Amino acid sequence: MDTMDSVATIRENSLGQEQRTVFANLDIIRGVAAIAVVLWHAEALFGFRPNSGYLAVDLFFVLSGVVIAKSYDQRIANGMSVREFSLLRLIRLYPAYLLALCLSFGAVLAAATFGFSTNWKIENLLPAFLFSIAFIPVFGRLSSNGTIFPLNTPSWSLFFELLVNFMFISFHPFLKGRLSLVALASCMIWLIVTVAVFGDLNHGFKTEDWWVGVPRVGYSFGMGVAIERLRRKGSIRKKIHCLVSSGMVLLILCAPIALLIGRPVFDLASVLIAFPTIVALSLHETRDTSALTNFLGNLSYPVYVLHTPILAVFTGLIARTNGHWYASPIFSGIIFIIIATLFSLLITSLVDLPVRRLLAKYARMRNLI
Repeated sequence: MDTMDSVATIRENSLGQEQRTVFANLDIIRGVAAIAVVLWHAEALFGFRPNSGYLAVDLFFVLSGVVIAKSYDQRIANGMSVREFSLLRLIRLYPAYLLALCLSFGAVLAAATFGFSTNWKIENLLPAFLFSIAFIPVFGRLSSNGTIFPLNTPSWSLFFELLVNFMFISFHPFLKGRLSLVALASCMIWLIVTVAVFGDLNHGFKTEDWWVGVPRVGYSFGMGVAIERLRRKGSIRKKIHCLVSSGMVLLILCAPIALLIGRPVFDLASVLIAFPTIVALSLHETRDTSALTNFLGNLSYPVYVLHTPILAVFTGLIARTNGHWYASPIFSGIIFIIIATLFSLLITSLVDLPVRRLLAKYARMRNLI
């Protein structure tokens, strides 16, 4: 969903504290993309879903490259260690991830206890939960639904996010110039081959095609890094208004354009060209942020990581009551969005932020960061 950081309004400094950055308009793009992902997974409630909602993940990866390069390029060059960088990334991402994982685990146990139907065999549930706690993908019979993170499927993108973050700092001195171009070109070719094989880019989260996550994150994250470095050099001069950029994102993710030009061409054009271009033209520098950018920036990561367990519980309750309590699928979808939004914001303020501050304080006391 996320990077899953708030692209414009929040980042960590070397002490794990929060401070404002300059790309407030990117939070609007990211918030729109996060909502598209939620709608994609909630098709059963709404009766429809964004035509290309799964491509939002590739947009997240571009945004990740931008914010990571801006926040850490200079600090890594000044001697930031792999340990410090890795701890800061885990402090940012892990608390909300762990909470969502525990909610999913508890929901499956509750479903089994009260006679709800699930895809899980109880003997496989605990091993899958323990693997997921360690952020390790699961395969074979441990996966109840054929995905590498069956307890919370969207976590697959967080896994690849952390993987590319580790690669970023480990090879930071070398990921410049021609070598970075070779890496980007290799990922681009890999994506083209992927589309030639599968027909689209909706892959990387299942046990049989997990490897597709590598070029998806590699290309888009790498483009984000390149965009931020070009911005610093003053090479990106043109800008578009945030309403234009968010409208373009909505058009790509929601409009049935792929039906006109073909899914393979559309997916490749969106990921290889459109998303990097939109992000590059949306890097407006500002010292202030609006209520909308703050809201979307603070909402996007928690709603991305938490919406699946909330959706599972919500749809389970609907099934349990035979759906008699709601008037239409649209109505149930709206109720779900409201609940997911309020719960995500509540979790952010009462759990995620306090836990992150506590972990950062502990890490400083132990001289880990």
